[in-house]
Amino acid sequence: MKKKLSILVVMVLCITTMLPVQEVSAAKKPKVTKSMKLTVGQAKKIKVKGSYIKYKKYKTSNKKIATVTKKGKVTAKKTGNCKITVTVKYKKSKKAKKYTTKKYKCSVSVKEKKPGKTKPTVKPTSKPTITTKPSDRVDNSDSSASSKNEQDVKAIKKIIAEQRAFGATVSEDLDSDEYLWQKVKDTDKTLRLVDIRWSNKNLQGAVSFKGLTELRRLYCSGYDKYGKGKITSLDVSGCTALTELMCGDNQLTSLDASECTALTELSCSDNQLTSLNVNKNMALTELWCDGNQLTSLDVSKNTALTELRCNGNQLTSLDVNKNTVLTELWCGDNRLTTLDVSKCTALTGLWCYGNQLTSLDLSKNIVLTELYCDDNVVVTGYNKSL
Repeated sequence: MKKKLSILVVMVLCITTMLPVQEVSAAKKPKVTKSMKLTVGQAKKIKVKGSYIKYKKYKTSNKKIATVTKKGKVTAKKTGNCKITVTVKYKKSKKAKKYTTKKYKCSVSVKEKKPGKTKPTVKPTSKPTITTKPSDRVDNSDSSASSKNEQDVKAIKKIIAEQRAFGATVSEDLDSDEYLWQKVKDTDKTLRLVDIRWSNKNLQGAVSFKGLTELRRLYCSGYDKYGKGKITSLDVSGCTALTELMCGDNQLTSLDASECTALTELSCSDNQLTSLNVNKNMALTELWCDGNQLTSLDVSKNTALTELRCNGNQLTSLDVNKNTVLTELWCGDNRLTTLDVSKCTALTGLWCYGNQLTSLDLSKNIVLTELYCDDNVVVTGYNKSL
């Protein structure tokens, strides 16, 4: 009996050693397009490769330069540079129980489209009249407002000198496409500075735009190929006409835009903000404050908000009951235990993954088409397939 048993054991060992060994390899980390060069009007898709990917989301640092769809299609709008942040949630292996969330950056450079060469059909008998496309950067067609406002010139030259001393690449040419001068009122005799485009210009330290009272749009986001921007404080007091402020990817620890009551778009993403007061910015329609260190956020006075991105903070609660026209809410990667979106009946997209939610009632959100939440959250009132 013992002899037969030993023979059986030997046979089993022989068979098992002859079987092919299946190696369990970890999934490759996602690979994302690192950079792309486009011309105005051109579109291109960001490629994301990897295994066990649950979702991908995209965000542009400056939608005036390039926009990006929810499927990663980038469209060039205007010359300049910006960053597309790609957030990927994936599992490191097939058997992994938890998902890993990682952010990638894709650098986008947009240039003007070169005009194509055309062959003339008729040989000209005289010198052709040369016409140029009017610039959208300087409005000096009115002879009564042909010169730039002295106060604005003095203020901007001071900022330029300070920043160039730090190594910033801002232009000293006030007629460059970094600046827009316009006649604001019919009675104005001079052109006012209404637009500053200084994204990815290596701005540093404390920057004050206090003297520019007619400034409408200010772009000073900092992410470029050298890393995040270095603006540590930003003074926009007195800029009561400001409607758009883009100051993301810097090193701001605080931001006071309380005097900018006309503000409709504010992007201060990826800074080091611990608090943000937008109670006086009641005209806001878009607020991006994701990637900071906010522990609370009051948007009860911002009833015109259509898009709110506050993901990647330390929020323990979020009240959006007054934001009834909200269409997109990004509040993922916080510390929320509850979320009430019953009053947000216009909501079409909700991203609330990475919180401590256990249930979510979407019975009032009948136009919701996109939902991203953790698998363990019990969702009621949502029957659409993603």
